[in-house]
Amino acid sequence: MGFMLQGGFLAAAVMKIGDRGLSYSITRSARELLYIPVDKVVMYQAKAWIDMFGYRSFKVIGAVIILLLTQWTTLARDVLSLNWVILLACGLWAALLIVLYRHYQALLCSQC
Repeated sequence: MGFMLQGGFLAAAVMKIGDRGLSYSITRSARELLYIPVDKVVMYQAKAWIDMFGYRSFKVIGAVIILLLTQWTTLARDVLSLNWVILLACGLWAALLIVLYRHYQALLCSQC
């Protein structure tokens, strides 16, 4: 949202620094907490997959999507329209997380 209001190098730098800082502090801790109610073997397998394969694969997929929207098609040639695509993707991701959370809660309740 900040980049949409004031696009430029400073906004991008602040976002990147914030992303890296949160990635190594809050995000890592929160991701570790996600595995707590799961069997230890499953936890280590999932963690290994996310850390080694998933994290890097999703970065590549994101880069390809940005290239697709900005360079290979005319869907989002300017920064403002790309921002709306990113906000739409965040909304879809939030909706998916809500659905997954409900399924996770149902799974936990069925194990009780």
